[in-house]
Amino acid sequence: KVVSSVAIPGQSEPVRKLAIPAGMSEPAALAALRLELPNVHFGPNHVYHIRPANDDKTAAVPAARTDESEAGNPNCNGPQCAAQQLIHWRPSLQQCASRVRVGIIDTSFDVTHPAFQTLKFKPDNFIGAAKPATNDWHGTAVLSVLAGASQSPTPGLVPEAYYLLASAFAADTAGNAAADAMSVLRALAWLDKEKVDIV
Repeated sequence: KVVSSVAIPGQSEPVRKLAIPAGMSEPAALAALRLELPNVHFGPNHVYHIRPANDDKTAAVPAARTDESEAGNPNCNGPQCAAQQLIHWRPSLQQCASRVRVGIIDTSFDVTHPAFQTLKFKPDNFIGAAKPATNDWHGTAVLSVLAGASQSPTPGLVPEAYYLLASAFAADTAGNAAADAMSVLRALAWLDKEKVDIV
């Protein structure tokens, strides 16, 4: 039984989500489908999880570099600048992003955060009526790495880009953020329609 479908750009047929008959295992269902329709691709509807890290496994943040010619952004100092320093980021590279359309598929995004005062964005929701996860912070954290205003406490790499924000992770049974392959495909189809340059 088809329970949902997603139209995929460039494909003549949509991707369909099928329900497994009662009493049949997933491997048995896949084997039966492959036997019945050998020229059609079938696979499980994978679920992707974002789980909070254990408190005892926090990583140390690299110390700030002092050689400004190598360190990247001399105006950014402290642990919040570690990512920029690790990749030798230079502020001049931000100018290249002013017309770039960046798509992010994640949890929801708190665009009211002070780091996003200059954010240019368009959001969409792919979790439907599902509830967001209790610790729904991951999307905001990822967005800040890219789009945090230069003068904010969380400066991003390319704050001048235009962001298409696809919320695709809802709460799983344990309350953690999770997205199935169909939600991710819906988000990707939307980003393709919006003509993003980078996902």
